[in-house]
Amino acid sequence: MKLQFDANQEYQLDAIKATVDLFAGQPAGVSDFAFDKAARVGGTFLSVVANNLILDEETILDNLKSVQNVTGIDESASTG
Repeated sequence: MKLQFDANQEYQLDAIKATVDLFAGQPAGVSDFAFDKAARVGGTFLSVVANNLILDEETILDNLKSVQNVTGIDESASTG
């Protein structure tokens, strides 16, 4: 299966906006990237751990309800 993105499709842009809006309030550029340099046979490699979500579940639920309200979807009672 091959997914295709066409920037001229309004519904795809709306989906991207709705997804981004779920994380409203998440500080931009906040990250706890952890770099771990480890040796292995034949060289070294670097492992990276990312995505430090600052928002609590209640804020994400509020953001979800806001997105649902704007898009005309029934509100969720929980994020689960």
